[in-house]
Amino acid sequence: MGRMARVGSLARVCGGVVLAEAETLMAQRCFLFVGERRSPRAIRMGVRLQDGRLAGRSLFDALEVCNINPQDHLYANLFERRGFAWLRKHEASGVTIVAMGRKVQAALTRAGIPHRSLVHPAARGAIRRKRRYAAHVRHVLTRKEAT
Repeated sequence: MGRMARVGSLARVCGGVVLAEAETLMAQRCFLFVGERRSPRAIRMGVRLQDGRLAGRSLFDALEVCNINPQDHLYANLFERRGFAWLRKHEASGVTIVAMGRKVQAALTRAGIPHRSLVHPAARGAIRRKRRYAAHVRHVLTRKEAT
């Protein structure tokens, strides 16, 4: 099954009315998805989150299900950069920061940087199911305020 066929079959997750409200809300935002660091496999393959491979594929699939173009947003790894000044700069410019994974969420909370908390796309367990992860992503990104 091709990538677009998978996304089309999952589109029912977002549901008509909810999806229309979500599209209106998300069309006005730019998200910065912040991960922890690249995995050894990602380094060997020479890929990053924004390439939509490995963990990025799960995230991209979920974004596409919710009619969000992954290419319209920003991606970074927290522990591959020094300090938090770059994050504060993005936040000040109106970008909504989305912390992926508990370590990143804890670090941003300690630094006092407002963010939304998203389960990491490489997480194991029930959340790994595509429909469930897409519903989680939709819920997190359509909330009105960051925490």
